[in-house]
Amino acid sequence: MSFMKLSSVDRYWSRDALYRFNPVPSCMSCVRFKAILSFLQITPLPDVNKDNKLTRVEPIIEHVRNISRELFQPYEKIAVDERIVKSKHKWSGIRQFMKDKPVKFGIKLWGKKRTQITDLSKGLAYSVVMNLMPNYCNQGYRLFIDSFYTTLNLINDLLDKKVYTIGAVRGNSTAKPSVFKKNDGWEKLAGRGDFRWHRESRFLTVQWKDCKVVTIVSPIHTGSKVSGCTRTFQARTGWKKQVVKQPSVLKSYNDGMFGVDKSNQYLSNFIGGKYCFSIALI
Repeated sequence: MSFMKLSSVDRYWSRDALYRFNPVPSCMSCVRFKAILSFLQITPLPDVNKDNKLTRVEPIIEHVRNISRELFQPYEKIAVDERIVKSKHKWSGIRQFMKDKPVKFGIKLWGKKRTQITDLSKGLAYSVVMNLMPNYCNQGYRLFIDSFYTTLNLINDLLDKKVYTIGAVRGNSTAKPSVFKKNDGWEKLAGRGDFRWHRESRFLTVQWKDCKVVTIVSPIHTGSKVSGCTRTFQARTGWKKQVVKQPSVLKSYNDGMFGVDKSNQYLSNFIGGKYCFSIALI
C-alpha cells in the first residue's frame, strides 16, 4: 500500500513524526479503509470460474443458502416465485428487466444459487423448481407456482415424488388439456363466474371466468366443489358488490400464493421517487 511498505496497517495512519511523509491519511481514514476491506475478497486464480459470473460472491451465497435451510421450516403450502434485487450496473450480463415486478431492473433471484439447466428439453423453469425442491420431496407438500413454471413434465415428475403442484396454466402450455385448446370459443361466451373443468389422467384442470379466463391445474381437488367470492359490478345506480361462484381450486390457489403477492405489495411501498429502501427476503 502506498510507495512505502510498513509492518502493520495501523502504521499508515500513525501520527508519529517518522511517518509524516505518508500520503495515505490524506486520501482515506483508517475506519473507512477497514470498512471497505471487510467487503473485499481475494479469490485465488485457480478458483475463478469464468463461466460463472457469480464466482467471486459464491461463498457468501452458499453461506446464506445453508443458514436459510437450517432456519426455514415450511408449512404444508410452499410457493415458488422469482424476485428482482435492484441494481443499476449495466455490463455484468446478469441484469434483467421484469415489467410486472415492483423493481423493474436488477438481478433475478430464484431462491438458490445459480441454477443449472438439468434437461434442455424441459427448459429453465423446470430446472429451477426441481433444484429448489429436493429437500421437500416425498413429504406431501403442496407447491403453488405461477404460469411461468407450470408444464406437464414438471407437475408429473413432482407428483411422482409426492409433491402436489397447484399452478396457473398459460394458453399454450403443455399442461393445458387439448379439450380446452380445441374448444376455445367458450372463453368468449362465458360470463363472470362461469367455469368448466376436465379431468385427464391424474390431474384436474379448471377454467374460471373472472375479468379474464384463469386456468388452474391440480392433482388433489375436485371440479364440482364451488365456493363464492365478492366482486364489484357497475350498475345504473352505481357500483355494487355481488357474490359470484368460484371453484374451490381457485380459492386454494389464491391462498397459497397470498404470501408472494403480499410481499410484492409491501415491497412496492418502499420503492419510488428519489429514494429506495432495500429489503432482504430469505
